[in-house]
Amino acid sequence: MPRSFAKTKGSLHLVSEPRFAPSLSPRFAAYVRDYLMDREVNPGPIFEACNINFNNSEEYDRPLPVERVASLFQRAAEVTSNPFMGLSMGQDFHYESSSLLVVAMVAAPSVGEGLSFLNAYDQYIQDAEAAGSAECAAFFRKVHDADKAQLAEARHHLVAVLQGQMGNAAAGGTR
Repeated sequence: MPRSFAKTKGSLHLVSEPRFAPSLSPRFAAYVRDYLMDREVNPGPIFEACNINFNNSEEYDRPLPVERVASLFQRAAEVTSNPFMGLSMGQDFHYESSSLLVVAMVAAPSVGEGLSFLNAYDQYIQDAEAAGSAECAAFFRKVHDADKAQLAEARHHLVAVLQGQMGNAAAGGTR
């Protein structure tokens, strides 16, 4: 752990500073919850064991520590007897559990229009500020900030699809 020194009334004390802790989007909790509920498994005890509140209908304010998400995946895989739970979860993905941006991407009539939406998102904030609507700008900023990780993931997947590394072209067929 990094250390620094703090001076108090003429004496020097060694102080430990908190380390960076990797984290993931709290949306993973919603994805696991949906996966479990689709299989008629009560997510409550699994989430409680991982110290995650699955009943929170509001968006989580902070990302979840990687260790808790990994523990959640491990417990859910054990309870459902599915060592490939992550793959199953991806196949049965609930888009309604996604962020506004992911839903907009999926609803776009073409990949190009979806990318245009992503690129234009910052313009919504600027337009709201220019119109003098601080509340609207704050809302768009909050949504945008909460979705940064998903934006990066969506861009990664779209690039992979466009390069033929993912999707029907890569799989050699349709779903």
